Amino acid sequence: MTTEFGSIFDLSDFIIDMYTSNPASIKPSLIKVTLKTLAAFMSWIPLGYIFETTMIMKLVQNLLHESAYRVETIKCLSEIAGLRGPTQLAKNHEETALMMFIQIIEKMEQIIQGVVLSEEYYKIPAKQQSGYENFCLQFGLFLSTYLQHHIDLIEAMVAAQSANKDAVNLLIAKTKQALIYLLQLSNIPNDEVFKVCTEFWNFLVERVYTSTANDNFGSSGILGSRDLK
Repeated sequence: MTTEFGSIFDLSDFIIDMYTSNPASIKPSLIKVTLKTLAAFMSWIPLGYIFETTMIMKLVQNLLHESAYRVETIKCLSEIAGLRGPTQLAKNHEETALMMFIQIIEKMEQIIQGVVLSEEYYKIPAKQQSGYENFCLQFGLFLSTYLQHHIDLIEAMVAAQSANKDAVNLLIAKTKQALIYLLQLSNIPNDEVFKVCTEFWNFLVERVYTSTANDNFGSSGILGSRDLK
């Protein structure tokens, strides 16, 4: 089925393009089914379909800001965040993965607009809380998945002597913001959201502890560095 995925991808891409050019021409239910289909196939399709096409950009720029499709879009992005090759991503795919992270955090900053996620929970009417909890769960899953799978890549970028300083500073800023969002999500009274966040903080503590034990604390590890204080 991997070799046959091209037709599925082309159809999904066509539907998203049609929605982007003329939203009224596509039923919302079709967009949601398309996103669910992409999320289901992401974990095993050839990586070129994701990292060598404009699909990521379309998801982030054209669908993430739409509240009706935000949860399903984040699910797709979470699947992408967890993708690796046999051992790691190819060099050109690594760059795309970093840009995806920066663009998603920037877009979420525009959507959230400085609202504290945990405080917002108590302001939402009871009938809407389940939807908000689902959004928080999926957003937490994306942040946790991306950081756990790609923190080595982020640290390598920050430590690279040849890296553009502006790009490094931007990456550090967006990583800080991702951690702030995870901290806010940790204070939401929902067991599933709390479990996702706790698993990430356990990962973080173990990483910082190991770095300290190896006398590398504060050298190149971005999660344990002074840059993120």
